Amino acid sequence: MFRFLEKSDGFRKTMNKVEIEGTIDKESKPFRLSDLVSSSLTASFIYDIEFNGRIYSPRNRVTAPGNTIQFVRYFDDFPVQQLTNFWIDTVGELNKEFVVQLLL
Repeated sequence: MFRFLEKSDGFRKTMNKVEIEGTIDKESKPFRLSDLVSSSLTASFIYDIEFNGRIYSPRNRVTAPGNTIQFVRYFDDFPVQQLTNFWIDTVGELNKEFVVQLLL
């Protein structure tokens, strides 16, 4: 669930009730936090960056709520659209008959 907002100036905050219900200004980017844990070690993907006095990686897509670092996943990282054009009035044949030829 996307419960956080990043403002245009980079400030991050928890959404209030109105924002969770869908009223968000156009300059804000909804995001959620996800684990920053890999299933395996890949040396080429290890690099450090200082963030708020600590070392994290990668570029500003990491935050530390408490003692754990989390990946910032924006709502528009994987854009999708709501389906609104349903064809509920078209139905295929309901009483299907099948013809099967058997070799004897």
